[in-house]
Amino acid sequence: LEIREIDLETGESKTIYATESSGERIFGAYEDCLVLETVDETSRNYCSINVRSGQKSEVQYSYPYVDDVRTEFVDGKYVYSLRPEEDPYTSLYRIDLMSGEEEKIAEKIEIYDEDSTRISGVFDNHVEIETSDHRNVDAVKLIKYIVDLDSGECIPSSLQYDALGVTKNIAILAESGDSFLTRNGVKKQTVTVTDNTGVPNTLEAAFPQYALIAKNDYWKNVDQYQSIHDSF
Repeated sequence: LEIREIDLETGESKTIYATESSGERIFGAYEDCLVLETVDETSRNYCSINVRSGQKSEVQYSYPYVDDVRTEFVDGKYVYSLRPEEDPYTSLYRIDLMSGEEEKIAEKIEIYDEDSTRISGVFDNHVEIETSDHRNVDAVKLIKYIVDLDSGECIPSSLQYDALGVTKNIAILAESGDSFLTRNGVKKQTVTVTDNTGVPNTLEAAFPQYALIAKNDYWKNVDQYQSIHDSF
């Protein structure tokens, strides 16, 4: 792994950090630091590299992944960590990489399939957790939980859409002010394309649909969208 800094005006670059280890990757960033995840035979470790000095910190957070299954996500200086407890419950923890402090944010989150579980993002002081319920293999259910980081309240999101027969969760793509930009649907449209010989062909294609939604409505599961219209 080699981390390089590139000057966008001159195109010149310089090496900030280099290692022969194959078990390292950039996992996030905060202030002047990149968060580096390192994995060895028994543990998963997090440390930081200062992009100005090139200095690598001591391990800031670590756990034995062989014995302890965790689902994690880095946002700024925080690591959000889902940890299984009494089946089917999982708790959400937050670790401050700068201070080392760790706190439990929420508990008794029902997780029925660890393999499909991920923390999909941190938005507007809320954590989104996506998973699925495979207890009935003939009717697998998508689940999205929303955790309020202030209160610790965890509620399921009911905002979903049909993507040509497949149920999907509404996805946050960006945020601005008091609104989110979301992908909230799919539209099938007939289009004409020309192949490399100049022959036109007609086919059906699926195009994602986008909309704005007020943050308050999103967190309260109110499906009031302001559609964004394109050429399709």
